[in-house]
Amino acid sequence: MLRILFAVLLVPPALALADSPPPPPFPHPQQPQTHFASPQPAAAAAADAAHLIQLSYSSQSAAQSAYDALSSTHDIWAYDATSFHLAASPSALSQSLPPSSSDEPPLLTPLSPLSTLLSQPTLQPSYNLLASSALISNLSSLSTTDRSSLLRGDEMHSSFHPLDNLVELMRALVDESPMYAEMVEIAKSAEGRIVWGLKVTNRTHQHPHPGDDDDFEDEEEDGEEMDEAELMRKKKHGRKGGKGKKRPQFPHKLGFVVAGTQHAREWISASTALYAAHQLLLSTLPPSPSPPSHLQSCPRLLDIFEFTFIPVVNVDGYAYTWTSDRLWRKNRQVVDPKSRCVGIDLNRNWGHRFEKGQRPNACSEAFAGDEPFQATELLGLSSYLSNSSNHVAAFVDLHSYGQMLMFPWSYSCKKRTADDEDLFEAAIGASKAIRSVHGRSFEVGSVCQVSLSSPGESVDWTYADAKIRWSFAVELRGGVYGFLLPPSQILPSGEETLAGLVSLAEFVAKKEAAKKIV
Repeated sequence: MLRILFAVLLVPPALALADSPPPPPFPHPQQPQTHFASPQPAAAAAADAAHLIQLSYSSQSAAQSAYDALSSTHDIWAYDATSFHLAASPSALSQSLPPSSSDEPPLLTPLSPLSTLLSQPTLQPSYNLLASSALISNLSSLSTTDRSSLLRGDEMHSSFHPLDNLVELMRALVDESPMYAEMVEIAKSAEGRIVWGLKVTNRTHQHPHPGDDDDFEDEEEDGEEMDEAELMRKKKHGRKGGKGKKRPQFPHKLGFVVAGTQHAREWISASTALYAAHQLLLSTLPPSPSPPSHLQSCPRLLDIFEFTFIPVVNVDGYAYTWTSDRLWRKNRQVVDPKSRCVGIDLNRNWGHRFEKGQRPNACSEAFAGDEPFQATELLGLSSYLSNSSNHVAAFVDLHSYGQMLMFPWSYSCKKRTADDEDLFEAAIGASKAIRSVHGRSFEVGSVCQVSLSSPGESVDWTYADAKIRWSFAVELRGGVYGFLLPPSQILPSGEETLAGLVSLAEFVAKKEAAKKIV
């Protein structure tokens, strides 16, 4: 059998520091004093558990079995069809590895001591806190003209931002562009924090521009599942009803929701969502330099869509990564008052095909909870997504890391959605747009095919239950840094992701928008 291997570039500390961002225009933060411990296995903290290890298997089924066996006791960082990364000590891992169903044992590749990454100044929360606070201080002290000038630059993307500062920047963008932006309350967390969204649209334009095509074919009912044989039979014989019918014109804008940071440690997803919202708003502000060709449609898209950017869904967990544990994944909800373990993996707690027993250990990084939508943050988010007044037609869930652009299903590789062909076409176009910016390639396919199967994920629920036909999950760039990307990666990640989002929006507009303004 063909073993798939992955080349890993190990960056020496001296070279890694060269990737740090240039000094910001405000006072440069001093060397941070706070250092965070490396993640430990959930079940037994080992003194030498400061390594990131890649396990490579010769088949997807072998990788899936190992993942299921190890995820309750080890911190899984990233995975794809035949390999995954986990944080463990080599000695502890050798004792806990499940027996392989094949003759070949997994290939173990030590990647990098996590302490090497955590010791770098720009990766520390304290560095980013100082840089972010300096920016907020400047915003509050500048004149209106200078404040506008600052908000039109890239300074806000030179560091990561703690939750309060991130919300402050969202409010600043609303103040700067009141005709195009507004804050919306999405949900409340277990600890009482508000999950904020930033809605971006042309608020003076009430109806979408027409699409380019006069005729649209009726599609299969959203959420319908088909096996491989049925899908091929429908492609061969065509859709029932022959010639397509004209799709009715929409008297409303289409909702497009972009959510980030379901997993607390994935800071780049929050910063990427903020960048995308910022750039859409900048496209409306004259005078502005001519945007790249792939972004020239942004002002028109704001006439068609109401974009809602939710940089941080897991607000409690995100706040916790800034004060206590940089690599915390779950939310901070108390599930069992008698247990020392807290938190639910939000992206295992959605209602479609939820499986309580999949990750039964409450101490596991991937603990799904005892029942669907037990996580309080998801109650509000799912309500927003399914609210008919929001007309949500597209949903993109941002994660890190792995450079993947995926669609349903996650729970099974044996089924395909009724819209599999269109979803694949949309994702391929977005992947090409992403690659055109910085040359990064994003793998395309269903979550189960590209990654590993997992019940209770967001895109399965949005597609099947909320009837959001255009549902996607994106694993952003990570590379050798994994979750610990330096701030210098915020801009390139935002630039390429925005290109992908614009491509998806244009595709959805072509399929869904009305022919004429109503």
